[in-house]
Amino acid sequence: MPFAMKVTLELMVIFALLYGFYREQDVIAFEDRLIAKLRSGRTQAPVVNPVVVDAAYDEREARALEAEANRKAAAALRAAEARKAARQQADRKLSFVA
Repeated sequence: MPFAMKVTLELMVIFALLYGFYREQDVIAFEDRLIAKLRSGRTQAPVVNPVVVDAAYDEREARALEAEANRKAAAALRAAEARKAARQQADRKLSFVA
């Protein structure tokens, strides 16, 4: 093998290694995609409808907002009951003093 060709190949290997160290996450992602394609054979991945994904996200967001509103309402109810109990306890203390 001619000297120039050997040096060129060695430099390409060195640059590939340096690129791998510098962009490690990208290389890992590429390897994962490659392995997944090899394992899947010729089966195609299902096409995800973005409208359905958005609807599912909107539904989860609506449920989260409803749950937050319910928590706030429950906290307000507990606070009102605590104030009422404190008022009743203060009234009982006053009735014993008088």
